[in-house]
Amino acid sequence: MAANNSIQLLLDQLGKDFLAELPDRIEQVEHLILGLASNGNYEEIYRLVHSLKGGGGTHGIQIISVICHQLESYLEKQYEAGDLGSTECIDHCLQYIDL
Repeated sequence: MAANNSIQLLLDQLGKDFLAELPDRIEQVEHLILGLASNGNYEEIYRLVHSLKGGGGTHGIQIISVICHQLESYLEKQYEAGDLGSTECIDHCLQYIDL
């Protein structure tokens, strides 16, 4: 039983750490999105969004996973269409950040 308690305490702490780091990680994604037109940093944005999606799922925060999944799909479509740097794309991505 003590091992289960230790594991649960560790998981609880990891969840708290994820939530504490979340604003900074979202700000980082936002900064990268704002630079899409000049930097073409699709891979870095996608990786960060994918990581947030996984963290949300791991810690039972499904709304983060759902939003990040939607943003991943949108980024992928825009990347394939060659439209990542457009004002419309950036504005749309920022709406996901607002969520």
